[in-house]
Amino acid sequence: MAALVDQLRQLHHDLQYLVERDPEQEVTGIALPLVDAVVSEARIRLPPESTLQRQVVELISPESFEEGNGVRAADALLVVGQLLAATEHYEQEARDRLSREAAPNIARAIRHKKAAR
Repeated sequence: MAALVDQLRQLHHDLQYLVERDPEQEVTGIALPLVDAVVSEARIRLPPESTLQRQVVELISPESFEEGNGVRAADALLVVGQLLAATEHYEQEARDRLSREAAPNIARAIRHKKAAR
């Protein structure tokens, strides 16, 4: 998930740059499927109980692709920002859980090593 967090951070940065230059800027062309892919990947990696997963629908509809329509960078920025925050949160929770689960095993291994001396 770390690579996804990096992708979300970069996408957030890029969208923020676009919005600062022109608040009505649209994401179009080859960038559109890229934004959709990153957003979709982040969405499906959220836990099922996440309210955000239920809230974020396809940012870019298949009809938009077919018609060549873009999506406002400001709208994409808002969605990406929320996904980034949630993904970072769940990633940190996973790291904390692994640390808690590993701690007893590490302590047991240390005791075993000391006893073997």
